[in-house]
Amino acid sequence: MLRPLSRHYAHEAKPTQFIRLFISACCSPLPIRAWLISLKGCGGKTLIRGRTGGIAPRYNFRGEGGKKEFAKRPQFVGGILITIGIDPVAFLGVRWYGVFVALAALVLVLWMLREARSGAKLSYNTIFTAALVGIPSAIVFSRLLHVVDRWGYYSQNPGQIIGAEGLSFYGAILGAALGIWIYSKLSNFQFGYLADLIAPAIPLAQAVGRVGCTINGCCYGIVTSLPWGVVYTHPDSFAPLGVATHPATVYEIIYNLLAFTVLLKLRGRFKPDGSLFLIYLSLYALWRVGSDFLRAGTPFLFGLHQAQVIGIIILAITIPLLAYRTRFQRL
Repeated sequence: MLRPLSRHYAHEAKPTQFIRLFISACCSPLPIRAWLISLKGCGGKTLIRGRTGGIAPRYNFRGEGGKKEFAKRPQFVGGILITIGIDPVAFLGVRWYGVFVALAALVLVLWMLREARSGAKLSYNTIFTAALVGIPSAIVFSRLLHVVDRWGYYSQNPGQIIGAEGLSFYGAILGAALGIWIYSKLSNFQFGYLADLIAPAIPLAQAVGRVGCTINGCCYGIVTSLPWGVVYTHPDSFAPLGVATHPATVYEIIYNLLAFTVLLKLRGRFKPDGSLFLIYLSLYALWRVGSDFLRAGTPFLFGLHQAQVIGIIILAITIPLLAYRTRFQRL
């Protein structure tokens, strides 16, 4: 029989135990105002917990063999709470962030191969060479912008400047664009043509990469009491533990998927070549300028984050270019 041992701890139970608890809570005269859902992975580790209601008494239930199982109450009041306790390390010291960044790069390459197969005026050799140039340059610039953004730390720890623990999405985009643009000048293809082909896939790849950020706990938001606050509990997470924060990476995943849809609809509607890529840069810059107010970070200039400053610079370049040289054409 499932019986509560204490009102001071939240339960971590099997799904059947949770169902029984839920029914008991709904029918109980006790002032139970919240319940905890525990989803367990392999080995019995709690992966994701969700909670509804306000401040509630916490229950402790016996697990298998009569062993007590406890769950710490997050520092949160009200609403629905999602707690992420997934181990950020996937295997052999490789974090899930790295896995999903690699998948994001694969999405871009596969997208371009699909475009070539569909009749795009690019050879497979050009696509693979552009990838071999663009991916390393993306990593280098991504790391460079991250180090500049966190120079207060890296100036005191110069031995950690070379590494892959911190990367910047802006650095990846701009670094890859610069590397491929240089390659286009040495080859026989137009950079603007390639940029427009790959533009819709960039936010799609970013959405994939941000899944890794969500598991990693990096790029977390500011503290919130909103119903959809996210709490990280795994000690290897980069986010503050036990504190409800804005799910900033989830916001960006949703936005990137919307941007992907919009750019897909706008394909072929703007001339000259490169216009769709400029629209993508504008959309992402606009997003970062606004959304970074909900993200934790280090002030870079005038109290703004580095991504916001870069976003403002990009908007100051792309919007005049789009207004001056871009023209819409009906399909």
